[in-house]
Amino acid sequence: MKLVFATIAALSVSLAGAPVRAQDDAAPLDEPTIETTPLDAAGEADDAEERQEPLEPADLDELFEDLAAAQTEEDAAFIAEEIETFWREDGGPTAELLVARALEAAEEGESAVARELVTGALELEPEYAWGWAQSALISFADSDHVEAIASIQHALELEPRLYEALFGLGAVLEDMERWEGAYAAYEQALEIYPMHAEARERLEDIAPRAHGRDL
Repeated sequence: MKLVFATIAALSVSLAGAPVRAQDDAAPLDEPTIETTPLDAAGEADDAEERQEPLEPADLDELFEDLAAAQTEEDAAFIAEEIETFWREDGGPTAELLVARALEAAEEGESAVARELVTGALELEPEYAWGWAQSALISFADSDHVEAIASIQHALELEPRLYEALFGLGAVLEDMERWEGAYAAYEQALEIYPMHAEARERLEDIAPRAHGRDL
């Protein structure tokens, strides 16, 4: 992790002259109204209550232990989904909804709308690590490496185990042809989530460049 943060720090210096869009520039958003539908059947109510029971930090620690020990990609993916559900919901329903809508807008090519929505989520919940990681994803999709790296750094400061932020950092650095830094980021993601197939694939693919060997 020290190498990852050293890489981020070095990039922050080298890219300091580049323009960075401030999160505060976006106009504040009205909080969306979230409608709920009452459950009629007792069985459905019981199921909903069971699904909505929040994880405690100790539960999350145990999930990370299980993730590190998982022997198959399928088992690991099931555990990862529980962890990511916790992260998504950690910012509260409004921030979670704003981020989800931001990602939908980004997928549809509406980058300005996506930026406005994710900025609104982070203004509402500035310690929402998952939100910062998704902000980085939106910035990367918009080819804004500076903002993506800044958002990733913020996400990792809030949750150092956020393996998707580490994977995202690897992707950004790889796109910038910073092979050694990208390799370190993917490697760190795999230390947390050893069965992360995409991180493993990217690590193996860039290993020759990261180690100074021509392909």
